[in-house]
Amino acid sequence: MARVDFYRECDIVAEGVVPPQTGAIVSSDAYEASAKNVAEVLGQNQLLEGISVRTPGWLVNFFQKSRTVVTAGAERAAHQIETVSRRYYEKERRITSTVAALHSNPREELLPGFGAVAVAYFSGSVLTRKRGIVLRVCAPLALGLGAFSYFLPTTFRNTKSLCYDLEKRAFPQFVAQQDRLAAGTKRAVCGTVHTTVSAYNATHRACRKVTKVFRDWTGLNL
Repeated sequence: MARVDFYRECDIVAEGVVPPQTGAIVSSDAYEASAKNVAEVLGQNQLLEGISVRTPGWLVNFFQKSRTVVTAGAERAAHQIETVSRRYYEKERRITSTVAALHSNPREELLPGFGAVAVAYFSGSVLTRKRGIVLRVCAPLALGLGAFSYFLPTTFRNTKSLCYDLEKRAFPQFVAQQDRLAAGTKRAVCGTVHTTVSAYNATHRACRKVTKVFRDWTGLNL
């Protein structure tokens, strides 16, 4: 049995302790460049509660921009929905208050009143079915409006005021001219009535004087 020299110099590669290396040896500069590239892609290595964590900057920026875009879009959508909802509720409240204000007199019964208006309207249509187009259009409207003002006077006045306000808001110049025309017509009618009444009173007084003079002269009681 051969003697083993335990103090000899051991060749670990020749004796198979370490397999021969076939890879290329990387210099420290190349290793540092490779580590730098990895750090740029995956981020710096940090220890968080004993766990190695890498935070890529480009990934953080991507999610930050995405979150900002999504948040801004959600805020714009919420603001738009809120604006539309507020306009809808304002219009709904305005319509309900307007409709409630039209029927301000609880003693007026709407169903019988509108029934009478419908009967008057269709009566005008039946009575003028063989007349001209102007009369067939105007007569039902006139009878319907007349029945509306007679059976539902308060509702008719409120409806007329509402139509006037809507017309004034939509066509202010036309309403101004209409008001001037109505005021002029009213003054003319009032002046005509006043002149007629004054003339009638003057004629009546003159007749009374003539009658008195005739009775005094003749002694006849007229």
